[in-house]
Amino acid sequence: LLKEIAPAADRITPLFISIDPERDTAELLKLYMTSFDPRIIALRGDAAQTKAAAKAFSAFYRKVATASDSYTMEHTAGLFLIRADGRLQGMLDMHEPRAAQLQKLRRLAAS
Repeated sequence: LLKEIAPAADRITPLFISIDPERDTAELLKLYMTSFDPRIIALRGDAAQTKAAAKAFSAFYRKVATASDSYTMEHTAGLFLIRADGRLQGMLDMHEPRAAQLQKLRRLAAS
């Protein structure tokens, strides 16, 4: 999506905030983020910081045990679109039509 709205994408600072500080080490996040646009900045904190960030965005997350003696994370799915002035502009749902996603990102870049 960022490539498709270039050069407007240069006015957006995309952030990825981990909700699993136990598993998402800095090294693992660095490797994981190579699968995405290099403009996306990965952030992580300790458990308290993660909880505070989720609360600030009214986001949900929780650890769920799996049959393989491991776990997965359930979490809010979607992207928060935050204007430069700090106000929430809306959400981007990856199930929306691509044209709607692009329109929302262009509107965000213009704000």
